[in-house]
Amino acid sequence: MEKRTIIAIVLSVAVFYLFSFFMGQQKPADTSVQQPAGVQVASSSQQPLAPVVAPAAAPPVVQVAEAQLVKVDTPLYEAVFTTAGGALKSLTLKGYREKNAADAKSVVLGATADPSLPVGSTRGAGFALHPQVLYGVDNKQLSVADGQKQQLVFTHVSPQGYVVRKVYSFDAAQYGIGLATQMINNSPSPLVGSLQQIITAPSEIKEKDSRYETYGSTVFADNSLQTDAPKEFDSAVKKYDKLVQWAGITDKYFLIAQLADNGSVAN
Repeated sequence: MEKRTIIAIVLSVAVFYLFSFFMGQQKPADTSVQQPAGVQVASSSQQPLAPVVAPAAAPPVVQVAEAQLVKVDTPLYEAVFTTAGGALKSLTLKGYREKNAADAKSVVLGATADPSLPVGSTRGAGFALHPQVLYGVDNKQLSVADGQKQQLVFTHVSPQGYVVRKVYSFDAAQYGIGLATQMINNSPSPLVGSLQQIITAPSEIKEKDSRYETYGSTVFADNSLQTDAPKEFDSAVKKYDKLVQWAGITDKYFLIAQLADNGSVAN
């Protein structure tokens, strides 16, 4: 082997060990993840995104705000709302029972919907508005006596700078519940998109007590009535987006539906 080749190899090995020596004296980088201000931590048992090299004090546990239930009592029904999404969890009809018996249970509508997407949940299409976002409410318990009309207001202030208000209206003499969804943009940037009202139902088929019972979805769209049984969604996706006037879920002899006011087209 030539003398110059041997010298080159020796120099390369020397440079390598010198580099390792000096660079190895540096303090290892702290790869622990810092929680940004204002972000809520769901649990202190979460795994870190990267291993922590040096021992550190345990981060404080931030309590996550929980959804609260809001009850509305009228002569015809009792409604239970949730501040998660400002939505309806259940509607108990006082004058109807599951069977023709004095001890039969009262009819409850909406209780079998997707727990994460109850009736009246609002989603933002084109901007960040999650259906389960928490709302504030102006009253935790509301009683609507005979002859009265009252309102319940849910308000969500987004970090993006916009405000969503959901105003529910109740009439002691009616089963219908009015809903006006208002959005105010206080941010300097324009918001582009639309608000979508959600209604869900279970996919399993209930056992019928009589042939007159119906279960499934009902939509009046494109000037015609569209009905689909739960089993029809097992292998296909149904989509109706032309001139939607109202949509609902049939439950035995009852229909829980969302209707557009003043003949306007619903999203």
